[in-house]
Amino acid sequence: MQQGRWQAHRIVVAVGLCVAVAKGVAAQSPTPQSASASVDSARVVHQPDLRVRLIDQRTRAPLRRRVVTVYSDNGRRCLRAPCATNGTQWDGRTDSTGVVVLPGRLRQESMHVWATGYSTRVDLVDKAVRRTADSWVVALRRDRK
Repeated sequence: MQQGRWQAHRIVVAVGLCVAVAKGVAAQSPTPQSASASVDSARVVHQPDLRVRLIDQRTRAPLRRRVVTVYSDNGRRCLRAPCATNGTQWDGRTDSTGVVVLPGRLRQESMHVWATGYSTRVDLVDKAVRRTADSWVVALRRDRK
């Protein structure tokens, strides 16, 4: 009976020693960062706001005080769900000169804009005329009546 307890005690001590050694080795070796953590942290870059002037395609007049909708995503297209596109929709209004200031968080690979009375969605990335890096001009086609 005494020998059985002694043997059980030796096993407990041996297991405890193995756990202590494993913890010590883990504490000394640096923990590698996962690839997804470094990619996600790289995406959190502050983008400056984007000034977009909206004009009528035919008359070239600014679209003053119009309700504007912008949809942006990362440009990924998937065949099967789920597909992380990071899609964001934003609604705003142009000022008296036809300019709308889009928050920098909307800047992604794919951005589309449309306004009241101008239902055609225009791809900002492909169709906008860039005056500067943060100031673009977009011509929208009026809805047919």
